Amino acid sequence: MSYCRFRNTLLDLIDCKDAIDGGDINNLGREEKNAFVDLIMLCKEISDGFEDFEYEAELHDYINEMQGDGGEEEVDEDGRTETWYRENGY
Repeated sequence: MSYCRFRNTLLDLIDCKDAIDGGDINNLGREEKNAFVDLIMLCKEISDGFEDFEYEAELHDYINEMQGDGGEEEVDEDGRTETWYRENGY
């Protein structure tokens, strides 16, 4: 579902990061370990696509521009919204 693709993926990535931080990746099966490596490589590829941004402020402006005037929440310098902080207990 393209209308919630990034939101759902973000939540899944947060879950994956929590598993990594918690050491849960040490007990993965072979297929899941392969998927872990593939995920890390894909995240790096995506991140590298933004290396043209010389300053964090440029990325911040780009993200806010992508949101347009649709009444979306503003993104802070870490790329997070107020809703993200609220939903993650900050």
